Amino acid sequence: MGFKRLRYFVDTGAFYAGKDTSDQHYDQANIFMEKVRKSAYSDLITSNFIIDETITLIRMKLGHNAAVKFGRQIRESSIVSVINVNENIEDKAWKIFEKYSDKDFSFTDCTSFAIVEIEKIRNVFTFDKHFAQYGFDIVP
Repeated sequence: MGFKRLRYFVDTGAFYAGKDTSDQHYDQANIFMEKVRKSAYSDLITSNFIIDETITLIRMKLGHNAAVKFGRQIRESSIVSVINVNENIEDKAWKIFEKYSDKDFSFTDCTSFAIVEIEKIRNVFTFDKHFAQYGFDIVP
């Protein structure tokens, strides 16, 4: 009997926190990422929308070189899989977005929620309260 792989969806804030030494979650993010890197049974899943957001955020706050370095790391990563948001994911995200008028979820949040549901991922690596509000388990 083999081990079941642990899959974590990674949100923008988690990626960013691991790159900005002044971020309040810098240490937490890097400790968690190191734990995943060392594990033979963990995978990180994200979306092209999250990568877009993260590269833009890093570009604006840490500079172009830092954004390029992050982009290269993701493109070359053996532990991060990027799911491209397609029409099916967008349709599900739109339904979530329409339904939750009482929350300030971004549309990108909703695409992430849709992916996590479709892929049956249990845990989200994030520092964003929206994922907990929606009902996901967040780590670290």
